[in-house]
Amino acid sequence: MYDNEVDLVEIVSGGLLNKLSSPFDEVEAVRKGFPVNRIKRLESIMRWDRKAFAKFIRTTPKTLERYARDNKHLSPQVSENTLDVARLMNLGIAYFESVERWNLWLNTPHVQFNNSAPVSVLESASGRALIKRIVLGLEHGFVA
Repeated sequence: MYDNEVDLVEIVSGGLLNKLSSPFDEVEAVRKGFPVNRIKRLESIMRWDRKAFAKFIRTTPKTLERYARDNKHLSPQVSENTLDVARLMNLGIAYFESVERWNLWLNTPHVQFNNSAPVSVLESASGRALIKRIVLGLEHGFVA
């Protein structure tokens, strides 16, 4: 079960960052790359399969498996995408108050997403920004 106090940014960064970290700390951590073994924890919390999560962070399941086998860190680009996804997951779970409700919303078609599910745009930075804008709007009383 997911505890709303768990910080997904801290989890994916291997403890290097948290949701209150400075942008400079984030830049440094992303440059070094996140530990690939932290991906499994986020997948487990979010109840996502490897293929879906790999798509969200713009890589492939085989690449993640190879990095894990070779005990490598994620590339800076994949680490940055992972950080962005973790931040968005923190926001969504905080608003919807559970992983289940957040995943339900992510997988439900909405007018703001051209009658597609928000999850369909999660792999792009622009799509994540749109999801964030919609969730922040919900917090202020706008309808999704």
